[in-house]
Amino acid sequence: MNINVLGALASANSALSHTQLTLASGKKVNSVRDDQTGYMIARRAETSTRVNNAASGNDADLMGMLNVMIASLQDMEADMIREQELSMAYNAGSTVLSVDELTAIEIEAATLANQWNDDQLAIAFTYNGYLLSDGGMDFSTVQIGEGATNTAGAASNTFVGANASTPRVWAELWDASAIDRATDVSAGGFAQGTVAFDAGAIELALQDIRTELARLAGWQNQLQEQINSNDANASSTDALRSRWEDTDTAAATVAATRGAILSQIATAQLAAANTARSYALGLF
Repeated sequence: MNINVLGALASANSALSHTQLTLASGKKVNSVRDDQTGYMIARRAETSTRVNNAASGNDADLMGMLNVMIASLQDMEADMIREQELSMAYNAGSTVLSVDELTAIEIEAATLANQWNDDQLAIAFTYNGYLLSDGGMDFSTVQIGEGATNTAGAASNTFVGANASTPRVWAELWDASAIDRATDVSAGGFAQGTVAFDAGAIELALQDIRTELARLAGWQNQLQEQINSNDANASSTDALRSRWEDTDTAAATVAATRGAILSQIATAQLAAANTARSYALGLF
């Protein structure tokens, strides 16, 4: 009887010890030895969660770049609309405006044009060390989601459309307007007649700028959808890891209470069994 009771006590203490360990660590699977399948599934899910979170971080960085690019191109659009207004004023008033008035229009047009030359763009429009205005950025080289890489060996997800990952060169967008830039736009050094307004070219340039803005806005939508997908995948895989690995605190607490009661019962039974022999010997 003593041996049976002792075995029951050892079993109850072992179960109680394991339950207390899961409560203390918060993990029902603490090693491969506990549950090889559960441990490996939890580790794979943890890796997937990390990848998706990192990809969302990359997406957020790209979103920041796109925000800067869109804001800058909106400034260009506003300047091109002003150029269109100046062109209309110049062409309509060429016979009624004075030379000084026509020169003033040209000076403003040339001043706006000079803001969008290659040198100015290289200085003004950079983001985290990346030059945004030269069309040299290739978003297809960035990992923005989890999965197999594309044929270029870069990202698992790229922007749709032919050459969609390469932005247009901003200076070329402006150059389509055919508005000449002047090295000296001061009133004293500017010769009237320097700027030639081509209403058709300006309208085409404005359309190009708006097309590029629409394309960048499309990339933003794709990035936002990718961020949503990554976040959903990260949440799902983290929940999977939790199901296999994390302790169910309520169930573990009940099990710990049950184990403590069983341990106390077995201890009491063992004490009773040890004293029973003394009572039996006392009869002789």
